[in-house]
Amino acid sequence: MQNAGTRSRLAFWTKLRAGQLAGQGFERVVLVGHSLGSGVAIDVAVTCPHDIDGVVLTGVATKQNEAEFAAQEKDMHPANQDPRFARLGLDDGYITTKPGTRSKWFYYRATMSPATIAQDEAAAQPDALAPSSAPPTSEAPGTPETPDVYRQIKVPVLIAVGEYDRVVCGGTGSDCSSSAALQAQEAPRFAPSARLRAVVIPDSGHSINQQFTAPILFSAIRGWSHRYVAAH
Repeated sequence: MQNAGTRSRLAFWTKLRAGQLAGQGFERVVLVGHSLGSGVAIDVAVTCPHDIDGVVLTGVATKQNEAEFAAQEKDMHPANQDPRFARLGLDDGYITTKPGTRSKWFYYRATMSPATIAQDEAAAQPDALAPSSAPPTSEAPGTPETPDVYRQIKVPVLIAVGEYDRVVCGGTGSDCSSSAALQAQEAPRFAPSARLRAVVIPDSGHSINQQFTAPILFSAIRGWSHRYVAAH
């Protein structure tokens, strides 16, 4: 029996393919997630395996740097203690980054625009679940995934991580020294049907899309899509 959430997802994918949402139909659909959103993408890939044709997971890997993840949590505080959000009357369950800390956790400054960093600080929002960089593992607050969930994904998967993603790379976390190293680490965690590919985006932090190196990520996704999704 399908629950309401699964039924609504099925309706979404059906409408998307039929052209009822975007004004045109799509023969193939790739779901892209980032950070905590990658956990959502994994959940969709597992619960609706016939409704997507591929999954791109950015800002995550199956191993995280536990020490850095714990350190990042120290740069979070209840949103009701932050002057930016005090007027909202939020309870202690809502957290946010402390002012001025986002760039050190989310970016590699050498490939960032100062204006983008400033805008990101200004646009920070409270989070009711977990720090926005929490990867989809059993150790990450707010995410239900266990290590074996990755083997339940049956469609092609691309993992993309920034070379300097502090909460994913180094220490107890992932080997981000090269795409080949990350590929060797990640591939055994996935089923053969996932045809797992992993790529490390050089000179990038956690939030790759907002860095000057973003075109490298976009090119990797396009190339992967043509090879592993469009051709099958």
